[in-house]
Amino acid sequence: MVNYLLEICFDGNYFNGTQIQTNYSSVQGILTELISKVFNQKVKLIPCSRLDKGVSARMFIVNFIADSEKIAASNLAYVLNRLLPNYIRVKKSKLVKLDFHSRKNAYKKRYEYNIHLGKYDPFNDRFCFVPIFNLDVDKFEQGLKLMEGEHDFSCFFSVDESKLNLYKKIDSCKLVKKKDYLKIKITGHSFGRYQIRYMIGACYLVSIGRLTLDELKDKLDGKNKVHINFKAPASGLILDKVYYKGE
Repeated sequence: MVNYLLEICFDGNYFNGTQIQTNYSSVQGILTELISKVFNQKVKLIPCSRLDKGVSARMFIVNFIADSEKIAASNLAYVLNRLLPNYIRVKKSKLVKLDFHSRKNAYKKRYEYNIHLGKYDPFNDRFCFVPIFNLDVDKFEQGLKLMEGEHDFSCFFSVDESKLNLYKKIDSCKLVKKKDYLKIKITGHSFGRYQIRYMIGACYLVSIGRLTLDELKDKLDGKNKVHINFKAPASGLILDKVYYKGE
C-alpha cells in the first residue's frame, strides 16, 4: 500500500463545502469519485480541514491510501488536472509515510480574509466581502489585535457549538491595506466552525460603531456570552496555508 498526498487549490464558489454531501457538489466528493476511477478502487480521501460552502483554498491538503503506486506520484497531479474542472487544481502530488494523516498531522493553519472598501467590482471581488457601510480601518485593526492570544471564543462559533466553553489560541492577526482593499491574515492552531467569519464580523461591527472595543474584550474574556450577531460572508475567506511539522 502507498499513501498519496495532494496539495490542491479551489474556488469555493463552485462547491457546497469540502465534505462529501448527498446531491451537492463538494471538494471531497469530486476528488474521491475521480481518484477511485483512475485507480480502479474505492479510496477514502482524508481532507486537512472542513470548509463551508463558498470558502476557497489556496493550499488544501488531502491524502489517500492506494493498493499500489499505479500512477507515479510525480505524475498524478498532471493526470488529475487533465480530468478536473478548471475551478479546482492539483498543485503537487507525492508519496508520504503510511501513517501520515492530513488533518491530524496539521498543527497550524493560516486563513486570509479580503475586504473591498469600494463599490463591488465583478471582475476583482469574487473573493471579497464588500460591506455596505463605511468602516473605520483603525478600529477594525484594534479589534483584530484584541483577538491575539488565548481567549474564550464561544461567542464566535456556530450556534450549536457556542453552548460549549471553547478556548482557542490565535497566534497572530495581521491587516494590510492596499488602496481600497484590506487583506487580513489570521494564524492559529485550530478553529471552530464559522469562527473566522464571526471574528471578522465582530471587527466589522466595531469598525462601524455597533460594538465597542470594551464589549468585544468582555466577550473574549468570557464575561459576555451574547453571541456575535454578524457573520462575514464566506466569499471573502480563503484557507491560505496549512502547516506541518518538519516542513
